[in-house]
Amino acid sequence: LEHCGLKETTSARVRLWWFYSRKDDEKKHSFRELDRETMTGEELPGHVRVVSKVIPVDAEGKVARGNEKTSGEKLAEQIFQAAADPSFKPQVDVTCAEVSAGCAGQLSQFLWDSNLLSPPEGPQSEVVDIIVAPNVFISWRKASPEGRAVARMREIDLVQRNGSTQVFTFPS
Repeated sequence: LEHCGLKETTSARVRLWWFYSRKDDEKKHSFRELDRETMTGEELPGHVRVVSKVIPVDAEGKVARGNEKTSGEKLAEQIFQAAADPSFKPQVDVTCAEVSAGCAGQLSQFLWDSNLLSPPEGPQSEVVDIIVAPNVFISWRKASPEGRAVARMREIDLVQRNGSTQVFTFPS
């Protein structure tokens, strides 16, 4: 718990989630880093960053879904294109951020579909959700002296195709 900036004596109910995605998907997931001061009254370890998860939504405000091609499919298309046109220069990095692609990545869909973004039902007891996502924030983890990367999600940004954004802040 202390790695996540929580005290071992917390009375909150802790739920642990495991989210796995491919290594090349790190660039797919969109986050906006916030000032640490948004976590008033909490002292966070140095490796904890405060973020807003950016989620693309459709015109109705629901998570934008689609079938974006995998990196393998995109690379295969380039092979065929290079075979047809020898002057074509393929791009090795074919990852596209979810907001630019217009469809939510797997982590955004998981957050949306699991109801983790909704207030808990029933008696109001404090709940802390910890999502272990080893292939997200790889660059942060490499840059951390502790070899750890923790993101405290304080807000979500719902972004429509036209760029309009609604920001929701989670209660403290």
